[in-house]
Amino acid sequence: MLNKDYNAIIAYIKGIIKDTIFENNVFSVGGCERDFLIGSEIKDIDLVIKSIPNGGVKFSMFLYENNYLCYEPVIYEHFGTAAFRLKQYPHIELEAVQTRKECYRDMESRNPETAFGTIMEDCQRRDFTINAIYRNISTGDILDLNGKSFDDITDGWIRACGDPNIIFSEDPLRILRAVRFKYRLGDRFLIEKDTYQGILTHKDRLSIISQERITDEFSKIITGKNAGQAFNFLMNLRALHYIFPCDLDEMTLESYMTGMLYNSIDSV
Repeated sequence: MLNKDYNAIIAYIKGIIKDTIFENNVFSVGGCERDFLIGSEIKDIDLVIKSIPNGGVKFSMFLYENNYLCYEPVIYEHFGTAAFRLKQYPHIELEAVQTRKECYRDMESRNPETAFGTIMEDCQRRDFTINAIYRNISTGDILDLNGKSFDDITDGWIRACGDPNIIFSEDPLRILRAVRFKYRLGDRFLIEKDTYQGILTHKDRLSIISQERITDEFSKIITGKNAGQAFNFLMNLRALHYIFPCDLDEMTLESYMTGMLYNSIDSV
């Protein structure tokens, strides 16, 4: 999706919510706003609804009941999220959720307890500053609530939203997400030094992540831009045995996967 198409969808939603309880309470956030500012292709749209508990589900049902959706929204009750497609733009998936805060009580799981929160609390729970940009759909204002997002996009830094030791300890899958963003967004993006140190310190916590989630994230890395460089980064990080749980020793695994990667590249 190009920026002009994204702007058209935002304008369409703005018109829908005018003079409703959702006016000034619906924000686009995360990757769509990051890629809009960078000028990259936008894949999908994430929305947060503030000031309205369970707002993501309520907003999606408002759209459905007023005949704006292709089908009934898919609702994930545990996290209070809803996925849907607009009839006007059926090729684009949107997801909506209430602004929320998170609490990690079980350190053997990356799944937090969530609750309705303020938009600032929602910002604080996000992984990296480049993914914490909000746009008020009603006014068009683009918000940098942590004060670093705009600069980090301009300067090319992948920086943890909060303390890297907390960010990666609570959800170590963010380690693989950092690698994916670094190599997807291009050579000018680097992992900020404290964030990188947090990755080094907590990489062993990848062991608590389910193999399904590990495989899903690694697939995005290896099929994206600069896959070879991303793979080498993970190899140098000595993290491959968390991605490929098997009886091979690390050196054999690295040699095997390097061969697979280069054979795949040669065959393209």
